[in-house]
Amino acid sequence: YSTRGWISLESAEDCACLTLAYAHNDFATSVVARALNQTQDANFFLARSRNYENVWSKSESFFCPRFANGTFS
Repeated sequence: YSTRGWISLESAEDCACLTLAYAHNDFATSVVARALNQTQDANFFLARSRNYENVWSKSESFFCPRFANGTFS
């Protein structure tokens, strides 16, 4: 997740769901960090929370699993 920006299908069957959960957690962490005036941490986690976009398939108009090579399943 921290390297590619998504969890690959080779790593877990529910990879798209896990990627969405991690992105949600990153967003929540950014909110807490901002409340604690930890601006650098808040910005880092806010940016990483956009990883949900990495499992959005434009052709399917839905969140879909991805392989490590970047192709959708």
